[in-house]
Amino acid sequence: MKFLLPVLILFLSTPLLSQIYWEEMQGPGTNLSYITSTSDNVLIAGTPQNRVFRSTDRGLTWTVGEGVPFDCYINRIAVGKDDVLFLAASRGLADGGLFKSTDKGLTWQDITGTLPSRNIKAVAAQPNASGKNTVYIGIDDPGKRLITTYISDDDGETWTNIPIPAVQISALFETAISPTSGKLFISVAYNKGFYRTSDRGQRWRRIDEPAGAESDDNFRHIVFNKQGVAFLGRNSLEGSTISKNAIVMRSTDDCESWEPLTNGWNNASVINNRISGIVFGKDNEVMASTEKSGSFFSTDGGTTWTSRIEGLPGDGSATAIGATFDGETIVISPGSTFAYRFNRSGVSSVASPRPFPAVVGLPTPNPASDVIRLPLNTLEPQMLSAVVVDGRGLEVYRMQESIPAGESILTIETSHLPSGVYTWRLMVNAAVTSGTVAIVR
Repeated sequence: MKFLLPVLILFLSTPLLSQIYWEEMQGPGTNLSYITSTSDNVLIAGTPQNRVFRSTDRGLTWTVGEGVPFDCYINRIAVGKDDVLFLAASRGLADGGLFKSTDKGLTWQDITGTLPSRNIKAVAAQPNASGKNTVYIGIDDPGKRLITTYISDDDGETWTNIPIPAVQISALFETAISPTSGKLFISVAYNKGFYRTSDRGQRWRRIDEPAGAESDDNFRHIVFNKQGVAFLGRNSLEGSTISKNAIVMRSTDDCESWEPLTNGWNNASVINNRISGIVFGKDNEVMASTEKSGSFFSTDGGTTWTSRIEGLPGDGSATAIGATFDGETIVISPGSTFAYRFNRSGVSSVASPRPFPAVVGLPTPNPASDVIRLPLNTLEPQMLSAVVVDGRGLEVYRMQESIPAGESILTIETSHLPSGVYTWRLMVNAAVTSGTVAIVR
């Protein structure tokens, strides 16, 4: 006997409270995996099992970049000279690969070429003396039992294999290039550690050589500020004498020595916690997000931290954080909701929700199977985006469609979705309306 799941409940967005530091945006998706920015403040955001998005208005509106397969996992996005973008993706339901954009994320070109795998886990880029970009990628392909790195000095046209440390390695997390010396860095698991080489892989040194960090650590998210100071996320470590929680570390000598930044941080034991992002605001500001213990803000380069979660859902933890190049706008992805934007004034710029510019009827059928149909009635033509999110907060469907004035029907494809209750959202510019619908198989 089948039991009918709850019928759709329609609700409109509610006003944000005053005196908050974060405001929810109407995009680009949930559970973002990476957020970065070009030099002219175009925000670029990657998603797991979805798309890459861009915003030219500091997160108010988002559009989809073309050329990256739907349903691959976007791991990292590197910004090189002249705002050339490099995107590392691994397999989801679709193939991954290495992609390049020369138009700030509008379109993407597959440059995987002769690389031995399309499971690209990491990418870093820095300008070089020839006027091009040096690109350093990490491959982690469990199916091929292949973990290795490659480097290109010509924007990804040709590649040279870089030998990885001669230790047993079970996973690769990050690659990085020093902006001051050209040193290469990788973080790996099993023989845990963060390794550096000055001679392109002929000799690697671990983070505890000579000193400055506990060696039995996993590390994620190495970033360099505009002065070349390095910041590195260390996973939670139960046996640590510094902090049992995930923390941020800082190096002012090109990653030769490290200082743990724990003043004002949450140093409680939080098992399996990780730093999910580190970004820079204006002047000496640093902001870091964690997966399980909130997000933190520093105005003195990370020496002291303050919890900064006002207006965020839950405990303020996040899957990713990013910032515009000028540091004016910070974007954070709390997970199961759309991303939020940091408002420096402390007062939300969203005084009241924008009315949705269409009358939306109840979807039919409900419960549904292969499609749901939403009746619409609008006074003038609109460009509308529709998103469907599953119970885990993962975006499972997205479309954009021009709707005419008057009555129309919006059809959303659901044949690929398993049984469950899903949230749908319709967006026109900054206006949004949403509801839930049941899918029954």
